[in-house]
Amino acid sequence: MSKKEFSKKGKRYINPETGKYWRRGEIRADGKIFSQIFRSIIKRDGYYKHSFYSPDAFLRRQIDHSLGLRKVRAKKVGIKVSLDINYLFSIFPKDYLCPILGTKMVWSGGDNKNSPSLDRIVPSKGYVEGNVVWISSRANLIKQDASSEEIEKVAEWLKKKNL
Repeated sequence: MSKKEFSKKGKRYINPETGKYWRRGEIRADGKIFSQIFRSIIKRDGYYKHSFYSPDAFLRRQIDHSLGLRKVRAKKVGIKVSLDINYLFSIFPKDYLCPILGTKMVWSGGDNKNSPSLDRIVPSKGYVEGNVVWISSRANLIKQDASSEEIEKVAEWLKKKNL
C-alpha cells in the first residue's frame, strides 16, 4: 500500500445496539466480540477493516497481549516470567468475576477499573505459576501499596463512618 493510499480516510462501523462506534469488548448480535480496527485496511465499501472474534478467541488474544506487556515490563525491572498463554487462560475466571470484588471484568481497553489485571500474589516471586491471579484493575490498585493490616484499618474506618 502506498503512502497516498494509506492516507485515505476510512469510515468506522456503528454498533447498532449503542448507536456509537464499536468499542473493544462489545458483543455483536451473532455473539462475536469486537477487538480492533485496522486503519491500514480500507475495504471497498470505504470502511476500515473491523475484527470480531469468538469469546474464547477474543479472551486468548487479550491474554496473549497482556502476557506480552508483562514480559516487556518484567525484563526492564528484572522480574522473572515463566508463564504461557495456556496457563493464563486456564486460571482466568470463567464467569469473568473479580475474585476480590465480585465485579464483572471487561476487556474494554483504556482506563477501565473493571479491566482484568494480572496480579502477582507475592511480587518478589515474579510472574510464575501459582503466584498470579486475574483480578480487576480496581482491586489491584487497592492492594497495590497497602499491607493487609492497612487495608483492614481502612475497612474498619469506613464501617465506623457508615460509608
